[in-house]
Amino acid sequence: TELSRSLQEALLEEVLAEALADGKGKIGTRDCRKALRENRADLLLVSSNFLQRERELADQLVGTALDQGTDVEILVGNAAARLDEVGEGLAVRLRY
Repeated sequence: TELSRSLQEALLEEVLAEALADGKGKIGTRDCRKALRENRADLLLVSSNFLQRERELADQLVGTALDQGTDVEILVGNAAARLDEVGEGLAVRLRY
């Protein structure tokens, strides 16, 4: 729905702002994998495009996140396109 897309965009912008401020956010495959490996991710954002493009890696990352109790949000529409543009289709909000 339009509301959920607006919420996805707001959530993405929050995580991107944290990442750009070197705060509680990370973007890109390398940094997101590291955060999951260290069990530091509170929320994993994955673009629907990344899911299609990198199915095996996406399955691995989402599985790891769910095993750790990390929330996972699949972004669509404008939010997915923006995440692809700035973060290779992946972003995380960190626990600490």
